Amino acid sequence: YMKAPECTSFSQAHTTPRIRSLEDPEGDEAQHEIWYANTTVRLMVRRLLSLISKGAHVLVENPQLSYLWLVRDMLVLIGLKGLYLVRIDQCCHGTPYKKPQVWLTTNPELARFAKKCYHPKHAESLEGSGKTRQSAPYPRELCEDLITSFVDLHKSGETVSPQLRKDAQQVLS
Repeated sequence: YMKAPECTSFSQAHTTPRIRSLEDPEGDEAQHEIWYANTTVRLMVRRLLSLISKGAHVLVENPQLSYLWLVRDMLVLIGLKGLYLVRIDQCCHGTPYKKPQVWLTTNPELARFAKKCYHPKHAESLEGSGKTRQSAPYPRELCEDLITSFVDLHKSGETVSPQLRKDAQQVLS
């Protein structure tokens, strides 16, 4: 199961006005946009924990510098042993810009596809109004790697560990 929460509210590029910060990654829930995004994440985390407790593999994506990764509910999920944080930069998959993404997953095979950019320059920048939105679709090569990692996982027969399933159930309780 894959989840990719809408990142606009969690983006560090959202600066006018600034609605989240490192000191307050959850923002002010009196603002509807913040309340809605945070409520969506809380629901997503509960669903992911439920899926993991039943033995399902999961995958969550957001940009590397997203405030999503600092929200309490996500930190609880990230802290479970048996989940992997994998960084994959889109420019390593053919895009003309650098867009570092983080994937949280129960799939250990995805770690083989981790790619960090070491390019000195990029043809395009994601700075400026609307540029980050244009980079939302995943590059084809990245999609192929994601699929390959799950095909390899299936072939290996690796399942979600009983301990991770138990831990996920405990967090839900």
